Amino acid sequence: MALKTFNTRDLLNDPKIKEPWPEQFVDWYVQRDPKLTDELATVLNEAKDERPLQEFYTKHPSMLALVFPVHCCWVFPKPRLGGGKWVPDFLLCDKNSLGFRWILIELESPTMEATNKDGSVSADCNHALQQIRDYRRWLRDNALFEEKQGFKGLNADCEGWIVIGRRDTGRTDLEQQLKSRGIDTVVLTGISTNAGVESTARQGTGLGFAFVLVEDACSAQSAEHHRFAFENIFPRLTRVRATDEVLAALA
Repeated sequence: MALKTFNTRDLLNDPKIKEPWPEQFVDWYVQRDPKLTDELATVLNEAKDERPLQEFYTKHPSMLALVFPVHCCWVFPKPRLGGGKWVPDFLLCDKNSLGFRWILIELESPTMEATNKDGSVSADCNHALQQIRDYRRWLRDNALFEEKQGFKGLNADCEGWIVIGRRDTGRTDLEQQLKSRGIDTVVLTGISTNAGVESTARQGTGLGFAFVLVEDACSAQSAEHHRFAFENIFPRLTRVRATDEVLAALA
C-alpha cells in the first residue's frame, strides 16, 4: 500500500496542529512581507522604551518566532502567571518530538545598555534578570497551578531570554546590495547546517528574501544535526534542493 505524504503547508493547515492553543498558534512558515522589516527598523530607531516593540511583536508574532529555532509554535503576549501577579512580556511555546519547550521573554528598551563601562552588568539588565528569576521562582512552587490554567508543561526549567531591541550597527550592507540589484532569491550553502546556515536562512527570511537550501552542499558537526535541520526546519522556511537540481535549473 502506498504511503500518503504531506508537505509542510498541508501540515500547518491541519487544525489539529494548532492545538491546544489555536488562537496563539503562529504560522511562521508564511512568506514575510518586506514592509514588516522596514516597520520593525522604524520601531527600533524611534522607540524610547520597550512598549513599541511589545506592540509590534504582539501584532506580528511570527517576527518574534523567527528569532528562535521553533517547530510548532505558540506565542502568548503578556501572559498572566499567578493570576496576574507575574506578567512576562511574552511566553513562547515550541513543541517538538520531546514535548513542550517554554521560553520566558522580557523585552527591554533599545536605549538600554546591558553592561557598564567597566564591563559589569548594568542596573537595568540586573532588573530584567531578577524578573526572570522571580518568574522561575513562582513556577518552581506553582507549576501545577499553571498547568491547570492551561500552560501544559510550563515549569521552572523553562528558558529565560532578555531581548534588547536594537539595530545591529555592525551589520554589512549586503541586504541593501541585494535589494538594489533586484535579487529576491538566494541559493544558500555552507557550514554549519544547524548554526550559520540556519541563522542566515531565518534572518534572511525575516528580511523578505526567499532561499534555496542545497542539502548536499551543507554540512554540520554531526549527521544527526544536519538531518534534523533539513527534515524539520528548512522545509518550513524555504525550498530544499540537491546540487544537481540547482545546476540544472540555472543551466
